[in-house]
Formats: sequence, C-alpha cells, structure tokens
Amino acid sequence: MDAAMVKLSTVSLSTIARYAMTAASSLYTLTRREAGNVDYAALATLVARRERFHRSDLVDSIATTNPTFAGRTRSLAVPCWAPACAVLPGSGATLPWSTL
Repeated sequence: MDAAMVKLSTVSLSTIARYAMTAASSLYTLTRREAGNVDYAALATLVARRERFHRSDLVDSIATTNPTFAGRTRSLAVPCWAPACAVLPGSGATLPWSTL
C-alpha cells in the first residue's frame, strides 16, 4: 500500500512547477485524507448494517418454543449460590457442598 502511495504522489506531482509545489502537495494531501474519510465512513456503514442484520437474525431465534433457549433460561433461573442450587433440578444429583 505504501509503495502505491509513493508512486501515486510521484505521478500526480511530477508535472507541477516548483513554485506551485507547496499548494499542489497540500491539495494532494487534503484529497487523500478526504478519500480516506469517505472510505472509513463507507466501511463503518457496511459493518453497522451487517451487525444489524445478524442481530435481527439472532433475536428472531430467541423464543420460548426454542428448546435450547428454554433450557438455558431454566438453568439461569436459580443462582448457583442459592441453597436451592445444591440439588440440580431433574437430575437427582447433588453438589459436593450440599452435604455440609
């Protein structure tokens, strides 16, 4: 990328007279920076739109009829530090500290 920029600046400024070089190089720099800002804005817009698309896709899959979501919701309903967590619901298994 850097080599391309050196070639581009050399080609674009090679025909400029010496007395106008300062103004021409500042105009070239301004144009290059503005192009970079436009590219960054376009990329940020693209990323935001894709994020919005994927987020809506994920949110659509969150439903109480989805077995994965329903199971995860049930497992998060009881905090693990509560005494009720000593016996795991439905498994009959106990945690090591339930006998203390």
